[in-house]
Amino acid sequence: MISFFSIYRHFLLGMTMTFPVLALAHHPLGAEMPIGFLDGFLSGVGHPLIELKHALFLLGFSILLAVSKIALSRAWVLIVAFLFATAVGTLSAVNELLITVLPIALAVSMLIMGLLLWRLIIPRVAVALFMLVAGFFHGLAFSETVIGAEATPILAYIIGLMLVQISLLFSVFTLIRHCRKLNPAVMESVPSFFAAVLVASGTIMTLGF
Repeated sequence: MISFFSIYRHFLLGMTMTFPVLALAHHPLGAEMPIGFLDGFLSGVGHPLIELKHALFLLGFSILLAVSKIALSRAWVLIVAFLFATAVGTLSAVNELLITVLPIALAVSMLIMGLLLWRLIIPRVAVALFMLVAGFFHGLAFSETVIGAEATPILAYIIGLMLVQISLLFSVFTLIRHCRKLNPAVMESVPSFFAAVLVASGTIMTLGF
């Protein structure tokens, strides 16, 4: 039987291969506005990983899909729909249709995701709608980095966002499903652990307002 430490080692290896080097994860000019394609792309790649609230939500999303036993094709549909909603949220803000990012919405989305993981609710219509709304608000938060930038870095930024998110979501989804086949008993604690992390993080964010 595969030991917990063996699964954990494979998990870390998969995460390492999936993520880019964090030293280059965000904008190479620090907090300055991205001014070119590479700047925008690197900023887009780094933003979902550096911002803990986004990284935790994405991990929770992919774990929920992995443990809910839905078909791979349906999981892809939910992932693509979430990414589309994220892109719409980012474009809405950078085009000044919506400027104010609502931090409380991000906190609430983390709380709900934590509860879904805790109860292991299978993604259906209501859950899918929640994913779309949450994706939209996370997209609004992503837009803060490029508001006021030119079209090229914005496009590169969105490409970077989409690539890193789909890589993270699908890699973790695949990894969790594979590990559950190897040792179902050990992996039963993963959803509960991330549920507790998400609920605690969302609560702390909410109390901070």
